[in-house]
Amino acid sequence: MTDDDGAAVEYGHRVHPVLHIVKPVATIATVWAAREVITRAYVRATGRAAPVPSDPQTSWKRAIAWTVITTSTAAAIEVSLRRLANERQVVRVLRRGPDVGDHVES
Repeated sequence: MTDDDGAAVEYGHRVHPVLHIVKPVATIATVWAAREVITRAYVRATGRAAPVPSDPQTSWKRAIAWTVITTSTAAAIEVSLRRLANERQVVRVLRRGPDVGDHVES
């Protein structure tokens, strides 16, 4: 979505171009770390290697269950990061120019 000036708008804010690079990289890194934690927790709890969904030796039940766990965790992390960024006004800090409607002292 763009505004009248052609600048990208997300959730009603102009987004700094760097944020388009930082957010996905932060999300990927966080999801990777979470997946590692989930895998290690699974190994500790079961004593077996984590399932590999693409492996034909992995049962459909285990493959689907593992996929549901890892993808739902990834989705929850992505939503959490976006909400935290918005709550902490990361978008506002990185924006160019004053807010629309903000009073600017001259």
